[in-house]
Amino acid sequence: MIERKIGIPITLSVLYLEVAQRIGLALEGVNFPGHFLVKHESDGLEIFIDPFHAGELKSREDLNAMLDRLNGEKVTFRPEFLATAGKSRSLSECSAT
Repeated sequence: MIERKIGIPITLSVLYLEVAQRIGLALEGVNFPGHFLVKHESDGLEIFIDPFHAGELKSREDLNAMLDRLNGEKVTFRPEFLATAGKSRSLSECSAT
């Protein structure tokens, strides 16, 4: 998968999360509608990372534009779209969006 540069957002995000955990970096998954992301939160600042697109950092404005692209502007951006995907959520729930 990594060598061939293929995969789905949630799979690549899981790899990011596992590597981050091993090096002591606090990252969490975000079940953004249509595209799983990773975020780091520190001192009230959130940094959103898109593992599927080479680890690009995304601002809230970028994410709003992504939401419009993915959903044809049919979905209004809501802050809860950036909530941490808890470990109790199943992989099927996260990949379904």
